[in-house]
This record gives sequence, C-alpha cells and structure tokens, in this order.
Amino acid sequence: NALGKSLKNEWEGVDAAGIRPIKTDALKVPAKYAESRNFQSLKALDLRQFMGELSLAYRVYEGASGFVDVYGGFRYNSLSVDLAGVLSQTGIQSVSSATSAGVARTMEARADEIAQPKVAAYQTGSLSNRVSIEIQLTVAILTEGDLKVKEDIKRRLDEINRSNGRNGRPVEVEQFVNSVKTERDELVFATAELEVAQLRASAGASAQASLARAEARLAAAEKNLSKAIASHLNTLPAEASDRQDWLDPIIGVRAQWNINEKWYLACKSDIGGFSVGSELAWTLQATVGYKFTESLSAELGYRYLHTDYSDGSFDYDVAQAGIYTGLSYRF
Repeated sequence: NALGKSLKNEWEGVDAAGIRPIKTDALKVPAKYAESRNFQSLKALDLRQFMGELSLAYRVYEGASGFVDVYGGFRYNSLSVDLAGVLSQTGIQSVSSATSAGVARTMEARADEIAQPKVAAYQTGSLSNRVSIEIQLTVAILTEGDLKVKEDIKRRLDEINRSNGRNGRPVEVEQFVNSVKTERDELVFATAELEVAQLRASAGASAQASLARAEARLAAAEKNLSKAIASHLNTLPAEASDRQDWLDPIIGVRAQWNINEKWYLACKSDIGGFSVGSELAWTLQATVGYKFTESLSAELGYRYLHTDYSDGSFDYDVAQAGIYTGLSYRF
C-alpha cells in the first residue's frame, strides 16, 4: 500500500523523456521523502517502465503531401519499483516510548472510571465487603483491559502507518499486536494491582508500601511494552519492491506531412484504458522526421503521456512529458 501511494501524483513534471527508465541516481528524491516524522526514511527509489504497442491501422487519406491514419489496438505496460529505506533508532525509541506511555495512560484512565463508583462502598464497607469489591474491581479491569489495550495499540499503529506509510513499510497491525501479548497482559495486571492499591489507600488503610510496589510494577510493564514495540519495529524490512503489468485497449489517429523528399512532420494522438486496464490513458506526440532511405527513418520531437491506473492499493496516476526520439524501419 505504501509503495503505491508513494507514487500517486508525485512524478508530474519529472523529466521522463519518452519511455526511458527513471533512475534516482540521476534524480533528486522529493524533499518530503527526505525525513520521516517517525522511524523510517526513504533513501532511494528506482522506477522502471516498459511499454509495447500493437495496432491495426486504416489509411483514410494518402497523397503527395502525406497521409492520415486511424488505428486501434493494445498497449502493454510494465512498471517495476524498488524502494530502499533506513530505520532510525532514535525514531524507533521515540515511537515505542510514546505508544507504550499513551496505552498505559489510557488504561489507567479506564481503570479509574471502573473503580470510581466503588470507592464510597469500599470506604464504608466491612473487611469482607472490601475483599469482595477488590475482587470485583480486579476482574472487571482484567476482563475489559485486554481488549482495551489491544484496540488502543491498533489505533496508535494505524496512526503511525498513516503518517509514516509514504516513507517506508507499514506496520502489520494484527501481527504486531499478537507479538506483544505478554507485555499487554503484564500492563493490564499491573494496572489492576495499582487500582486496588489506590482503593485501599483511599480508605485510610496502611497501603503506602503496596502502592509504591504497584506503581513500580506498572512502570516496569510500560517499559517492557516499549521495548517489545521497539524490537518489533526493528524487524521491519528496509527494502520493498512491486511490479504491475496491464494491457490497455487504444484508439487513435496519426498523420504525416511531407516537407520534401527527406524531411517530414508527424503527429499522433490516442486514448485508451477505458477501465479495462487503466482507468484512462492518453498520449499526444509531435515530431520532425528524416528519411535515410525509403525504409529507414528517424524522428525527434515531444511526447506527453498520462496514465491513471489502479489495482487494489496500488495507484499510478502519472503524467510524463519530454523529448522523444524514434527509429523506424518499414518492411
């Protein structure tokens, strides 16, 4: 998904003469890819494009001054992209610490909401009632806590993917959440223990020592979750690649005007795709040509090609324009 989105609308105006490959060792990567706000950055992008066309033409006019053809056929498109990135250890530590801290604070706030209605009854209750309330509170936090922490981590990872996805590989959310289950459980248990210790302290019980232990355990659980997040982020691949192939039906017109026996002007335009391959693809081309022999000629001119193609999460909406060269041999 990141690979496709990173290409959408980003290459208009890049000098991609004709259909030659675009190599980033000759191009400057756009500034917005230079640094990631999170933990990945794109260092190199290699884009290769190949096109082949097969058509059947009908000559509607031919004379001494030139000719006009209409044609229809198919254009084959092949696009391959390679991305190379780098992981930032500083960014990973920042993301993991912020994520674990945010999850811990959210869990604490929810535990406080669960405990609040029980405080008055706990403070005035007998010893047996207090034990019963502590058990109820612990069960309630543990029951709701696992889902709460899991969903909160998912939400935060989705936010990370949205902000970081154009610069590197997205985090596989489900795989990630499952990989930190032990740390998730530890955080929920520590939150429940802290809430019970705070409840005892609210009743005036001598619970300072247990409260300090509970706070230390929650801090350790938060730290362990942060380490687990950092460890998983460090396993993300630093490279990505993708390839897309599609076939577009096309219809068009081409014309040639002979200046003299050797020199001529030519133009060509077609439109295609029609949601069969691309949503829409069209090209406009104007050239000046020179005939070496009756069979061999060369052309130099300008070409504009716009392609709007999408396939699932892969989006390629790109305009290419520049100098066009060609060599023709007529049998």
